[in-house]
Amino acid sequence: MTPQHLIDGNKAELIAQNILHQHGLITLRRNFRCHYGEIDLIMDDHGTLAFVEVRFRKNQDFGAPLTTVTRSKQEKIIKTAQVFLATQFFKQDVDCRFDIIALGATDNVWMKNAFTTTG
Repeated sequence: MTPQHLIDGNKAELIAQNILHQHGLITLRRNFRCHYGEIDLIMDDHGTLAFVEVRFRKNQDFGAPLTTVTRSKQEKIIKTAQVFLATQFFKQDVDCRFDIIALGATDNVWMKNAFTTTG
């Protein structure tokens, strides 16, 4: 039986993906994994690759969803994105950014360019 947190996470990713589709982004990949970690969504935003971390919290007792993407988590996402780019034959000069979609009990927030490779 699939644990509830995985079911909730999958639902959150689908909601985030739908939000991005409504803004004209195209899904390239869901749940890209490598030895560094996982990227929830990789989207094409009119020629810019958006590596998207989806965060969901039923309640905020343990912090708001946006605050849970620590520097350590950012570094894992960046390294995973580098593996994706190296293995998917993208040209070297492709524009990229790192977004976070935070889904809460009462509102959803899409933060474009939430962090960069230089910190």
